Amino acid sequence: MKILVYLVLIAVLVCGSGCMTNATVEKARGPATFDLKDKNGSLVGEHKNSKPGYYLLLPLTVATDIATSPVQIPVLIWAKSVGLDKIN
Repeated sequence: MKILVYLVLIAVLVCGSGCMTNATVEKARGPATFDLKDKNGSLVGEHKNSKPGYYLLLPLTVATDIATSPVQIPVLIWAKSVGLDKIN
């Protein structure tokens, strides 16, 4: 039974939103712009204004996402049940 609890916990943490980690990676990459064309004429994305220093924060943001997941998961489930996940 303990193994099942650990497996479920790992699955929930892996599939969780990871909002702080996601925001950190987006900041590190920078916004993508699609104004370049390759030799075939199709648009190619480029990340301008990237800030690679944000990658140093990843160990902290992953740990924070794991620590706050007991609060985040019920709130995310509630938001999905009342339809708040569709609001931009």
